[in-house]
Amino acid sequence: MWEAVVQSPDGLYDNTPVTWTVTLSYTSSGGKGPFIGPSLDFSTMSAMSGQSCASNSLCYSNVFSSVGGQLMTAASATASNPPSQPTQLSCPVSFNYTTYVTGPQKAVPQSEIVAMLISLYTSLYTTAVGMPPPTPNLLTGIAWHESRLEQFKSITLYGTKAPWPIENPPDVKHNTVSGAFIGIMQVPNGMSNAFDWKMNEQSGADLFVNMKLQQFTIGMESRLRTLYSGLPALTPTQREDVAIGYYYGVTSKDTEQTWTPFCTGIASKTTCSGGVWQWIFNTANDRLETNFVTSVRAHLQ
Repeated sequence: MWEAVVQSPDGLYDNTPVTWTVTLSYTSSGGKGPFIGPSLDFSTMSAMSGQSCASNSLCYSNVFSSVGGQLMTAASATASNPPSQPTQLSCPVSFNYTTYVTGPQKAVPQSEIVAMLISLYTSLYTTAVGMPPPTPNLLTGIAWHESRLEQFKSITLYGTKAPWPIENPPDVKHNTVSGAFIGIMQVPNGMSNAFDWKMNEQSGADLFVNMKLQQFTIGMESRLRTLYSGLPALTPTQREDVAIGYYYGVTSKDTEQTWTPFCTGIASKTTCSGGVWQWIFNTANDRLETNFVTSVRAHLQ
């Protein structure tokens, strides 16, 4: 709540209008941002009144939803005596205050997180593919791996220890700063993805189904089946595995995904002599994507 009181002993300045500037912004510990919250225009808001407000002041209240970060408030007023007074006086005053809008002190129940992930994936997959997913709780494994099914964690940001959105660790090799990815599903950072766990899950489910599965995986499968004559279609479960690998996001090369073409005979580039092409789970060179898939499926909730 915001409250300003302009007072003077003789009461001449008690009705002086106050100008407010309220700015909410969020930047991750690695410098990702700033993401700017909604602006508050008190001139369009109804003033509050009640026991918490002084009789000669105006109070304003706002409930923040799906946003957070550093809240900076500036109040200013210029008190001038009435024209009837013999001497015109003008006195500018201002006040600045900074506080923080953080995550809830009580963690979101994991049962709610899991239930929503299953519902989102089942709905989006069924709409996109025309049949239920082979692994309805697949996204719960990704969420476990990415964040242990949590949106917020007690860390220090802006010099304040509080429940802040869970950030990815810095990755110098891929030039990724802390907080480039955020929350339960470690999706690209943004105000809503950071402070609204439901939006975070929605973003993660959309990203997985509509991009990693429907675009990347289906595209990869089509290209490789064109190159490797006789290569069968991936099963729905294998497509999920490939999409999980794309979600991990280390490589975009078609033949380096979690399922890759393998010749049961003698291979010469895209030709398979004395055998046929088939898909094999790609464990060559201890692939990070393959290890990620294995971990995800081991931690389905």
